[in-house]
Amino acid sequence: MSLFNYIILATLLFRGFGVFASSVHEKPEYFFSQLRHIIRGLDSNSTELLQLKAGITESSADVLHARAEKGFKFGINISNHSIHQDSPNDDYNHHFRTFSQVYLRKPLYHWGALEAQEDIALENEITKYEIFQSRKRALVGDCRSLFLQLILDQYRLGLTKKYIDLAQKNSANIQKKLGLDLETQLNLDKALSYEISKKIELSEQLVQLETKKAEFASLSGYSEDLDLEMNDKFWLFSLDHNFTSNYAILIAAADSMEIRHLRHLIRNEEKMKRIADSQLKPKFNLLSTFYQDQIDAIGSQDNLQRNNFLVGIEANWAIWDSYRSKAQRKAAKARQEKFEHLLSQRKKEFFIKVNAIADELSSLNDRINLSRRMIGIEKRKVAKSKMEYDLGKVNYSTYLTHLLHLDESYVSNLELVNKYLRLTDLYDQYINFEENIGANSK
Repeated sequence: MSLFNYIILATLLFRGFGVFASSVHEKPEYFFSQLRHIIRGLDSNSTELLQLKAGITESSADVLHARAEKGFKFGINISNHSIHQDSPNDDYNHHFRTFSQVYLRKPLYHWGALEAQEDIALENEITKYEIFQSRKRALVGDCRSLFLQLILDQYRLGLTKKYIDLAQKNSANIQKKLGLDLETQLNLDKALSYEISKKIELSEQLVQLETKKAEFASLSGYSEDLDLEMNDKFWLFSLDHNFTSNYAILIAAADSMEIRHLRHLIRNEEKMKRIADSQLKPKFNLLSTFYQDQIDAIGSQDNLQRNNFLVGIEANWAIWDSYRSKAQRKAAKARQEKFEHLLSQRKKEFFIKVNAIADELSSLNDRINLSRRMIGIEKRKVAKSKMEYDLGKVNYSTYLTHLLHLDESYVSNLELVNKYLRLTDLYDQYINFEENIGANSK
C-alpha cells in the first residue's frame, strides 16, 4: 500500500464516514427569493450553459453517426448511357442503355473497431453531459457567492453614506463651536478631512458595485434590477446560526470534473488501441444487390435486359500500411499512460484541496464565534462612549470612532459568514459530485 493510500485511510478513520451536505437553511437563496429565482432560470438565461447544451446535442449526433457505421446501408443507383459503337465494315451504331441497382450492405465483423468507435462517441457524450452538469452546479455556487458579495457591498455602501452624514453633522457642530472659541481649527480640519475621505470611499464603492453587478449579469444572464438590501432573516442568521464544526469526508464520494474527464480519456485511448489493432485484420461485410443491365442480343441489334440478384460476404484485408496502425497503437498507449500518471497526480492534489477546505471551514467556524464576541465587546464600548459623550467626558469624534469600530466588526462577521457559505458550497460540489451531476451520467 502506498503512502498516499495510508494517508487516505487515516483521514477516513479520523474524520468519520459521513458525507457532508450543507443544510438548506445555510444556502443564500433561502434568505433572498430573487436569488432563488435567478438560480432556477440559469438553464435558459446563461449563455455558457446554452453553449454546453448545444455541445451535448452535437455529441448525441456523433453517437448516431458511430452507430450508423454498424448498421444497414440501403441505396438505389440508376444510370443511362448513350453508346456509339464502331463496328468493322459498318457505320456507327447508336444505343441507349439503362442500368439500375438496389443494394443492401452491412458490416459483419470488424474486430471490435466499429464498437470501439461507438464507445468513444458515447464516452464523449457522457463527458459533455457531465461537463454541463458540473458547470451548472459550479455556476450556481458562483452566483450565490457573487450575490452575497453584492449584498455586503451594498451594506458597506449604506454604512459609508451613514458616516458621511454623521461626519457632516460633526463638521457643522465643530464649525459652530469654533465661532464661540469652544473648538480649534485643527479639530475642524480633522473632521473635514474625515468627511472628504468618506466621500472618496463612497465614489470608489459605487464604481466597484456597478462593476460587480455587470459581472453578475454576465454570469447569470439575469438583466433585471437586483434587490440587494440586507434583510433581517440573513442578518440574524449571520449573528446567531450555529455552523457545522465537523466535516466528514468519504473519500470514495469525493470527485471532480477534471478527474472524471481523465478517466474518460483513459477509456477512450483503450478503445483507440483496439481500433489500431483491427487495421491489418480482415473485415467482413454482408452484401446484397439486385441490379438490371442491358446487353446486345446475339444475331440481332435489339437490347436484352437482364435481372441479377447477388448475395454474399465481402472480405477486405489490408496487408501492409507502412507501420501506420502500429504508430496509432503506440501513440494511443503513450497517451493512455500519460493520462494515468496525470490522474494519479490530480487525485492527490484533489485530496489535499478537499482536506484544506475542511480545515479552513473549521477555522472559519472558530473565527465566526470570535467575531461575534468582538461584536459584543464593541457594543458595550459604543454604549459606554455614548454615555460619556452625553456627560461631556469625551468628544463626538471619540464616540464616532467607537461606532465605526462596531460597524466594522459587523462587516467583518458578514465577510466570514459569506466566505463560510462559499466554501461549504464548494465542499458540497466536491464531496457530493455524483449527486450533483446526476445519476444519468454514469
